[in-house]
Amino acid sequence: MATNALLPGLLGSLYGTPGIGNDVGLLGALESLSAPTTVPASYSAQVSLSGLGQLQSSSDSFESALQLLQGAGGSTARQLGNANPSVLAVTALASAAQGSYRVDVTGLAQSQSLQSAAYATPDSTVIGTGTLTLQLGRYDAASNSFTTGTAAPVSVSIGAGTLNDVASSINAASAGINASVVHGNGGYELVLSSASTGAGQGFEVQVDNPALAALAYDPTNPGAGGLVLTQGAQDASLSVNGVSQTSASNLAITLAPGLTANLLQPGSTTLAVAPDNSGLLSQAQGLVSAFNTLQSSLNTLQSGTGPETDVAQLYGESLQLAAFGAYDNGSSALTTLGQIGLGYQASAGTGGATLALDAAAFNSALAADPTGTASLLGQAVQTLSTIASTYGDPGGIIGSTESAYQGTFYLDQLLQGGITPSPPSAQDLANNQFAAGPLSATQIAGLQQYAYAVLPLQQDASNATLLADLYGGLSGGALSVLA
Repeated sequence: MATNALLPGLLGSLYGTPGIGNDVGLLGALESLSAPTTVPASYSAQVSLSGLGQLQSSSDSFESALQLLQGAGGSTARQLGNANPSVLAVTALASAAQGSYRVDVTGLAQSQSLQSAAYATPDSTVIGTGTLTLQLGRYDAASNSFTTGTAAPVSVSIGAGTLNDVASSINAASAGINASVVHGNGGYELVLSSASTGAGQGFEVQVDNPALAALAYDPTNPGAGGLVLTQGAQDASLSVNGVSQTSASNLAITLAPGLTANLLQPGSTTLAVAPDNSGLLSQAQGLVSAFNTLQSSLNTLQSGTGPETDVAQLYGESLQLAAFGAYDNGSSALTTLGQIGLGYQASAGTGGATLALDAAAFNSALAADPTGTASLLGQAVQTLSTIASTYGDPGGIIGSTESAYQGTFYLDQLLQGGITPSPPSAQDLANNQFAAGPLSATQIAGLQQYAYAVLPLQQDASNATLLADLYGGLSGGALSVLA
């Protein structure tokens, strides 16, 4: 509750202080306003607010649909032709350059494999005991040399000495070499294979006990040990448009930027990379659906007489210009949506036209000028999205109009209830300015109601400012302090 000491200054601002440019004051400005606005019989603020709410909802749905369409069908996707898919399994990213690529695969990457002699049983026949030393590296046939790799040699202790014991001991050592026992025509055999492919994944097996000689292997003298080479370690070899490359792996080999392949077998194939425009027709269909849904809503709202009718009409005119106007499409001759099959469809009643999609015409335009078609469609979607944002985003035309008419709706309710929201006269307040108590709650409420109801209707900026200062958002202005 404000004290009486505050009243002189506050009432000075209410009535005006002569000589300092404020002779009238806020209440004087209020009294100078015309009588409370009456509500025309043909107009209802409540109906207008409802219509503006419908328009906002329709615009939001339209903008959301357009956001999903932006870039959805552009020419960044790629379609891939592979003349011989048994040679390569290919993946083309959106960044893959268009063109033709001949790929010749002359060899696949493979691991080294060794095989032991055959034994009668895998779990009772003892080969020998001692220690095996496994070392990965690269064998060069031209110089008959073995170069050790970066991994340190791994020692494996062999205790029981059976095939099963040897295999499990090697596998437990995690030396980059896999061991298995298989059954063949002669009996059970030990098979050792490097865990990875590539020429650098060869290996040698050294033994510290002659009894284990059956498990030794020296790539430079293969006949000295008991293990036999069944497959040498090697890199994959291939060429792309005549340019050779090798790879330690058969997987995810880069053929060109954005173009990778898994090698399946030696052979040749030709790859054709082109834009994948299959999504453009779906984008066009989505645009037509979203546009027509909004236009139908606008056509309905244009039959009224309130502010929602004016906004709907302006919104519709903006859409019509964007849908049926011409675009700058660079070097392409395609400048209107009608040229790519999105034609004009007159409204059955009043209001703007809708769009109709001729899929055959669209596909024909796409085949003749895919880049121009994609560009034109993208421009239309972007332009319509900008229009939707201008009208429907926070602070946009619809929201601003709706806010302005909230005050009208409030005044409408007061008048329909027989309440005249006029403040007490300045003379009445002047007679009370030196009274023991502040303004009454009734007086304050009347001022607040009047300011709140009339403010949005004022065309005079100075009056609007005075009113805003007076009621201060109903919470922080002079009236609230007095309350």
